[in-house]
Amino acid sequence: MNNTEFIRKKPAIDLSYLTHDEFVSISGPATNVYNYDENFYSAYSFLIHHDKYKDRDILNPMSILSLVDDDYDYIDKVFITMDILRHCDTVILDDRTDDWKNSRGVLLELEYATLKYYNIISLSKLMNESEE
Repeated sequence: MNNTEFIRKKPAIDLSYLTHDEFVSISGPATNVYNYDENFYSAYSFLIHHDKYKDRDILNPMSILSLVDDDYDYIDKVFITMDILRHCDTVILDDRTDDWKNSRGVLLELEYATLKYYNIISLSKLMNESEE
């Protein structure tokens, strides 16, 4: 048996347009979350108008994942989101609900961001500060 049969191929999505490593990414739960895409888009909309982030390049993983075929499975999408994170220095955690605490994808992204010494920012805290 050939050992390469057990090696998962990296999903084919072109992220070459990410030309620097100072992007901001949104991390939030998606699996089994009602209207998860709306959560990501509302977070994105908030961030592009926020004083601290309006001049930064914000990456919405849902926009990028919308480019892949429906036959991509959960693991394929995790590989893509991790590839997105390689180009970031800040992760905005969508913690408006507690769903993120049980999300394997979010926890993996946060672990990676912690190991890489990225800034991890609470979206709900940013929103509350904006209201004051």
